Amino acid sequence: MESFPCNIATKVLERLASRAHKEIHWSKDVKGELNKFHETLLTITKVLQYAEENHMANPLLLADCFRKLQDVCYDMDDVLDEYEYKNLRMQVLKPKGSMKEKVHNLFSIANSVMSSYKMGHRIKNMRKRLGEIAAQNLSSICPNELQICMACTRRGRPALSWTPQM
Repeated sequence: MESFPCNIATKVLERLASRAHKEIHWSKDVKGELNKFHETLLTITKVLQYAEENHMANPLLLADCFRKLQDVCYDMDDVLDEYEYKNLRMQVLKPKGSMKEKVHNLFSIANSVMSSYKMGHRIKNMRKRLGEIAAQNLSSICPNELQICMACTRRGRPALSWTPQM
């Protein structure tokens, strides 16, 4: 039985991997944060589905973890919608005729750069929330069957990985 929060997570994962999102010109920070968010969400979703399918977890604890995951996924969906809106708006505002319109569009482009910077921080905060969900819940949901390890990446940030124990 596929649970509702996993469906939401799957929807967000599909949007992150979609061709449209790959073609959008994200700033370097936003691209990196989106990739990290995608990897973390994918890992957590796999762990929760594994736990649910094998009836390994306390149902109340699993439901709480699903609720937290659902909140983060809805927030990420909102961020993606907002960015798509801003991208479409920039396409409509492409420089046209008069100097006034070109100056207006120049400031709109500058605002979009600042918007990408802010969006990178929003995504980073959501990724931290996912990390907190993983740290607080996953080890107690599947303590023996899953090995959750925090390993240092190149930049000294923790990375989440898992392997089911057979």
